[in-house]
Amino acid sequence: MPISHNSRQPQSSGGFALVIALSLMAFVLLLLLSITTLVQVESQSAAIASARVEAEQAALLGLNVAIGELQKELKATLEAPGGGKACVG
Repeated sequence: MPISHNSRQPQSSGGFALVIALSLMAFVLLLLLSITTLVQVESQSAAIASARVEAEQAALLGLNVAIGELQKELKATLEAPGGGKACVG
């Protein structure tokens, strides 16, 4: 019994559809991995920026405390008898 060529036609188109489906799934996986990587990088960047702002605020607080201490010392020196002239040398 001869084999007709029509029976082989659906097998080759089925293989082509499988290749297209696998290619699309691979593309979606690659897209998902790239988005995940982007989210991780942005999260790390936000954490670094937050730590930097916190460090700047801590430095400003220390500076303001030091200025306040100097102002207290200056006020105490100026209110002392002699008006602080003993310190001027």
